[in-house]
Amino acid sequence: MTSPLLYVCDLDDTLLGRDKRISKVNLDAVLKIQRSGVPFTIATGRSHLQIREYVSQLEIKIPVITCNGGVISTPKDEKILNVSYICPEIAKKITAFCEENKMDYLMYTARNICYTRESVRITGYFKYNENLTNPEFLVPLKCMDDVTDEDYNEAIKILVLGDYEMLDYIKQEFNKEGKLTIVSSGKGLVDIMAESTGKGDAVKNLAQILGVPLERVVVFGDSPNDLSMFEVAGTSIAVGNAVDEIKSAATYTTLPNYEDGVAEALGKLFGKV
Repeated sequence: MTSPLLYVCDLDDTLLGRDKRISKVNLDAVLKIQRSGVPFTIATGRSHLQIREYVSQLEIKIPVITCNGGVISTPKDEKILNVSYICPEIAKKITAFCEENKMDYLMYTARNICYTRESVRITGYFKYNENLTNPEFLVPLKCMDDVTDEDYNEAIKILVLGDYEMLDYIKQEFNKEGKLTIVSSGKGLVDIMAESTGKGDAVKNLAQILGVPLERVVVFGDSPNDLSMFEVAGTSIAVGNAVDEIKSAATYTTLPNYEDGVAEALGKLFGKV
């Protein structure tokens, strides 16, 4: 296994524990490898607006990948370096369909996380904002009642919750022309993005920006939306709680996220812990 020049890690159910926090063991491991001179960054389905606290804790200094590859942005000032927007008319049809069928969904735009008044999914973000002691980490939220055409023009991802039959219908109904990328980011969760959007393409773009050969990139993940970056990186590491599809594609399977699998792999494979 060649010596890594870049680490790229999924957040939820990979680096984060069951409490959605970074454990001290994982945090110490990541900080140590960065201080050894090898950069570390995030590739997540979350919006760049939802990861500010993690970026700060991890002391990330290179661009981050968010919205499943829909956005590459700088970690501090959140300058967007690359973005893929959903066609506004398609985004409007999808959100209208979700509302007609009383499906919980969120729309991620360049500036806000947009939600319906009935959304259960958004309650966690309200609680997060309420408990913040540092306003710099605030997640900007906007009710769909107040969404304008400008918001739809900046729609990057629509996250839909529901049963699999209904989600399959969305795939068939709204992606007949192949203008969308639709992947699962967890049980009962489907991420809808613009065509040719994925973590794999974003990892390739980031590696090119940094001048790092793909064979010297190490990626970590657990869910189907991580598969595309497993296919392009030189080394891919699945956490022990990953779905079978990811484990089969991985170079190595480490401990589960709730047992500090990222730190275990960094120490065992690269001797950086």
